[in-house]
Amino acid sequence: MNIKQKLSPFALAYLRFFARLQLQKNRQAKIVGITGSAGKTSCQLAILAALGNNKGRLKIKINKKANSETGIPLDILGLQVKNYSLNDWLRLMLLAPWQLLTNWQHFDVYVVEMGIDSPHSPKNMDYLLSIIQPQIAILLNAKLVHSQNFDPLIKESDPKKREQALLSLIAQEKSKLALSLAKNALLIINRDDQLLWQFSQQSVAEINTFSQDNSNHTQDVDLRLHDWQVDLDASQFSFEINKRIKLNKADNKILSIKLNNVVLGQHYAPVLASAILLGLRLGLSKNEIKNNLEKYFIVEPGRSSLLKAQKNSYILDSSYNASGMLEMLDLAKHLANKDQRVKRLLAILGDMRELGEETASLHQQVAAKIAEDFSEIYLVGPLMKRYVQPILQEKIKAGASTVQKLETFKDSRLAGEALLKNLQAGDLILVKGSQNEIYLENAIEFLLADKTIAKKVLCRQSAYWLAVKNQ
Repeated sequence: MNIKQKLSPFALAYLRFFARLQLQKNRQAKIVGITGSAGKTSCQLAILAALGNNKGRLKIKINKKANSETGIPLDILGLQVKNYSLNDWLRLMLLAPWQLLTNWQHFDVYVVEMGIDSPHSPKNMDYLLSIIQPQIAILLNAKLVHSQNFDPLIKESDPKKREQALLSLIAQEKSKLALSLAKNALLIINRDDQLLWQFSQQSVAEINTFSQDNSNHTQDVDLRLHDWQVDLDASQFSFEINKRIKLNKADNKILSIKLNNVVLGQHYAPVLASAILLGLRLGLSKNEIKNNLEKYFIVEPGRSSLLKAQKNSYILDSSYNASGMLEMLDLAKHLANKDQRVKRLLAILGDMRELGEETASLHQQVAAKIAEDFSEIYLVGPLMKRYVQPILQEKIKAGASTVQKLETFKDSRLAGEALLKNLQAGDLILVKGSQNEIYLENAIEFLLADKTIAKKVLCRQSAYWLAVKNQ
């Protein structure tokens, strides 16, 4: 055990102590905790936009990219990690009590991502709840992301039963946030996620629900997706508001949002629905929320960004991580079928890491989905080569695939260079994969029509990440 590992328990307790004291300065603030396997950061940004982007009557604080056992207390204190070295941690610990004396930031709403990677402390929900206790909880989804730390608890050998058992454990862990709420608190939850609902409906808090299933009206929900449209210019979402939600008499029950220059799949509906419900519950009108979202909502680099590529082609950049891989494949296919400007569909896909025993089956699902509609596939990483390439090769050989070109690479830069040689006008290139040693943004840099904007539009461009990638 090295010195950093020895100091870790003390450092966590130390930072938690000062973070709790810091929160006492804003006792009147509403704390909103967001958990889910995918969409937490986008939900946070949607809430910030819906509530007025700090230009309205509410002062909002978000814990941007700080959702862990260390990130949350540091964000509360107003501290940032520079390089994760031992000296850096000592610096942060010295500054913690000083921040208590000097940081008097005021906010009305604190929106906190609560990410869990394990059922064990300090990376579980119980530990995060020992730092911060939300009065409002948002539960988005439970998926097989970061599932490897749950693997040892599963005894099932049958693949389908094992997958269901894993999902159940992940949902149960995330639902602890809902069960921690007091009677006067509020739970906003995805009614379509049956496991989350199963574990969370015993919450004593008031519950508001949302659904993106516009074909099933048997479920009584507070906000339901009514319609979704997307092309290369904009995304449009319409939601039906249940009459239980109080609106101004002049308002109708449909709330429609058009997000220009943003390309979002239907799987973004829970993100927007959560923000809308929260805005309504905090006293904003339907029109205020609509106007705020249309004016202020953005997606961060690498999270379904549309970028212009060379030769009058397009990049659908979802390179930040691998969560939502199947949904992004569906979005790319939808755009290819609906927007006449898209002539061919291409993809650069990287490994999906940290999946444990589910690694093979989830990569095989990807292989089955990309066999159709895509013209060229460029795979990056050993997992894609091991699990996806053989399936695609068999389908191509059997004439059961639209894929005309299939290549694999160890380095994402090489994938970008190879694709550039075959790029044609009207191509739409989906880029998606884990960040863990994959870094598909390096491939995108080769393809950009304007490379001078790379640091602005691509993910992981900070000095820290550039140093990591150059090691």
